[in-house]
Amino acid sequence: MEINKVMRKKIITTAVLLAVYGAFIFWYGSSGTPMTDQEVETLIKQMKENGGEANKPDSEMVKEFRELCKSDDGDEFYMVNLIRYKKEVVNGVDPMEENEKYSKAIVPLLLKHGSHPVFMSSYKGRFIHPEGNDDWDDIAIIRYRSRKDMLKMAADAAKLNLGDTKFAAIEKTQVFPVKASITAVPVKLLATILLILFIGVILLLLRKK
Repeated sequence: MEINKVMRKKIITTAVLLAVYGAFIFWYGSSGTPMTDQEVETLIKQMKENGGEANKPDSEMVKEFRELCKSDDGDEFYMVNLIRYKKEVVNGVDPMEENEKYSKAIVPLLLKHGSHPVFMSSYKGRFIHPEGNDDWDDIAIIRYRSRKDMLKMAADAAKLNLGDTKFAAIEKTQVFPVKASITAVPVKLLATILLILFIGVILLLLRKK
């Protein structure tokens, strides 16, 4: 009877861990299907409607989204953000306060769509810096589950007017997509290792009982 109880605990514990792991892998994604042109236009329409621009010509940002989607492969990618902030309070608007508000609002939207920051850094001086190149204040790299998820997140952000908040803080920015060939943050591998470790430790503890 006692053996059956221990075995039952092992089975239940392992099943729970596998369910959590499966849910995480499903949420995190990384490999999908490229969007059709119709899907792109539907999401862009939603983004414009949420931002109150349904009947306006495409903004430069909308044009940038369309350009980004031309290279959609359905897979995860990273956005490199180079940022220079405004330095002065203008008409009572403090750029750093606006940036803090934007950061607090955007992270939950990123997580909702399986995306997250992987690198945040402040600019610490020059090294190789050809004449005419920009200086930046911050560098951020954001992992997106897919271009579709980025568009969905942008549509959610449009409801909150986060674009206005963002550019109230930013004087200049350069943003471009990259695809990792080598990464020091293998999230899925780490999740798998943790799963194996947790199952091993729990089974060991149950065996001692």
